[in-house]
Amino acid sequence: MFSGEFANTQTVYLVLSNLVILIIAVVFSTNIYKTMQSKVKNLNFKALNLTLCAFRLFLILLFVVSLSFMVGGTYNPFLYFRF
Repeated sequence: MFSGEFANTQTVYLVLSNLVILIIAVVFSTNIYKTMQSKVKNLNFKALNLTLCAFRLFLILLFVVSLSFMVGGTYNPFLYFRF
């Protein structure tokens, strides 16, 4: 289990396959959300409307990415054998 290496091929594979989740976790664990929220409060109505639209698109994209990770990790050929 512990061979003295810091990272082997399996570690690199797991980090690369979960890179999107790791980046999102790092970004939202900092104070970027509060900074962006204070900047949005200072915007005018048209820019605020555009920002809300962009935020909604971001949430939809995040939902699609999380769904693709869930579906991609649950392939079971025996499930389809029953049908």
